[in-house]
Amino acid sequence: RTTFGKRAEQQRNQALQNAEKLKEAFKDYKATVSVRLQQVTESEDKLKQRLAECELQLQTLERERAEQHQTISRLQEEV
Repeated sequence: RTTFGKRAEQQRNQALQNAEKLKEAFKDYKATVSVRLQQVTESEDKLKQRLAECELQLQTLERERAEQHQTISRLQEEV
Protein backbone atom coordinates (compact mmCIF):
# COMPACT_ATOMS: atom_id res chain seq x y z
CA ARG A 1 0.00 0.00 0.00
CA THR A 2 1.03 3.50 -0.56
CA THR A 3 1.39 6.07 2.16
CA PHE A 4 -1.65 7.81 0.68
CA GLY A 5 -3.67 4.58 0.79
CA LYS A 6 -2.71 3.91 4.41
CA ARG A 7 -3.59 7.43 5.40
CA ALA A 8 -6.96 7.18 3.63
CA GLU A 9 -7.66 3.89 5.41
CA GLN A 10 -6.75 5.43 8.78
CA GLN A 11 -9.07 8.35 8.11
CA ARG A 12 -11.83 5.96 7.09
CA ASN A 13 -11.36 3.88 10.23
CA GLN A 14 -11.33 7.00 12.38
CA ALA A 15 -14.51 8.22 10.71
CA LEU A 16 -16.17 4.85 11.38
CA GLN A 17 -15.12 5.01 15.04
CA ASN A 18 -16.44 8.55 15.34
CA ALA A 19 -19.71 7.50 13.72
CA GLU A 20 -20.02 4.60 16.17
CA LYS A 21 -19.38 6.93 19.13
CA LEU A 22 -21.99 9.35 17.84
CA LYS A 23 -24.43 6.49 17.35
CA GLU A 24 -23.96 5.36 20.97
CA ALA A 25 -24.18 8.92 22.27
CA PHE A 26 -27.42 9.46 20.38
CA LYS A 27 -28.78 6.15 21.66
CA ASP A 28 -28.05 7.24 25.25
CA TYR A 29 -29.54 10.68 24.61
CA LYS A 30 -32.66 9.13 23.11
CA ALA A 31 -33.08 6.86 26.14
CA THR A 32 -32.66 9.79 28.53
CA VAL A 33 -35.15 11.91 26.61
CA SER A 34 -37.63 9.02 26.52
CA VAL A 35 -37.45 8.66 30.30
CA ARG A 36 -37.89 12.40 30.80
CA LEU A 37 -40.78 12.49 28.35
CA GLN A 38 -42.48 9.67 30.24
CA GLN A 39 -42.00 11.55 33.51
CA VAL A 40 -43.43 14.74 32.02
CA THR A 41 -46.40 12.85 30.59
CA GLU A 42 -47.13 11.25 33.97
CA SER A 43 -46.80 14.62 35.68
CA GLU A 44 -49.13 16.18 33.13
CA ASP A 45 -51.73 13.47 33.74
CA LYS A 46 -51.56 14.04 37.50
CA LEU A 47 -51.87 17.79 37.05
CA LYS A 48 -54.89 17.37 34.76
CA GLN A 49 -56.54 15.16 37.38
CA ARG A 50 -55.81 17.68 40.13
CA LEU A 51 -57.14 20.50 37.97
CA ALA A 52 -60.38 18.59 37.40
CA GLU A 53 -60.70 18.03 41.15
CA CYS A 54 -60.09 21.74 41.81
CA GLU A 55 -62.72 22.69 39.26
CA LEU A 56 -65.23 20.43 40.99
CA GLN A 57 -64.34 21.96 44.35
CA LEU A 58 -64.73 25.43 42.87
CA GLN A 59 -68.19 24.56 41.55
CA THR A 60 -69.17 23.21 44.96
CA LEU A 61 -67.89 26.31 46.73
CA GLU A 62 -69.65 28.62 44.28
CA ARG A 63 -72.89 26.72 44.80
CA GLU A 64 -72.49 26.95 48.59
CA ARG A 65 -71.68 30.66 48.33
CA ALA A 66 -74.82 31.25 46.27
CA GLU A 67 -76.91 29.34 48.81
CA GLN A 68 -75.39 31.31 51.69
CA HIS A 69 -76.00 34.56 49.84
CA GLN A 70 -79.66 33.61 49.40
CA THR A 71 -79.90 32.71 53.09
CA ILE A 72 -78.35 36.04 54.10
CA SER A 73 -80.70 37.95 51.80
CA ARG A 74 -83.71 36.09 53.19
CA LEU A 75 -82.62 36.72 56.79
CA GLN A 76 -82.05 40.40 56.05
CA GLU A 77 -85.58 40.65 54.67
CA GLU A 78 -86.97 39.03 57.81
CA VAL A 79 -85.20 41.53 60.03
